[in-house]
Amino acid sequence: MGKSVMYYDDLTKFIYLKFLHPNDLPPDLLNIGWLDSEHVFPTDKIDPLVLPVIKKMVFNERSLHMTRGYYFCPFCTISHPIENHPVPASIELGGQEKSLGSGTIIIQGKTHAYAFPNLLYHYISDHKYKPPHVFIDDVLSYY
Repeated sequence: MGKSVMYYDDLTKFIYLKFLHPNDLPPDLLNIGWLDSEHVFPTDKIDPLVLPVIKKMVFNERSLHMTRGYYFCPFCTISHPIENHPVPASIELGGQEKSLGSGTIIIQGKTHAYAFPNLLYHYISDHKYKPPHVFIDDVLSYY
């Protein structure tokens, strides 16, 4: 696998979509969960209420900015069972399935605005990624 261009340190200034939506994004938007296999990330258990909130965010069309193509999870290989090619991670909510890896979620928390890949749900649930406390607190107060 080649060098990833999707890694950004947590709580650094978000610039990934600025060229597409320069006037639609909060000016002090912060990165969360832009992980790759070349960088170590914090892991631990997190409040069990966080994942359901992030799942709702993934399915909320107002907070999701879709991109072209997919960024596949760099930590696991999910392959098509017959054709043996990579497939994106996915989640389900209310009978609706959503592929992960092709969208950026943008939210305004109590303390900061954040941008994170919709793969964040997968990173937390399957790879035990632990986002910064300030983000977790803002997520828990979002809905």
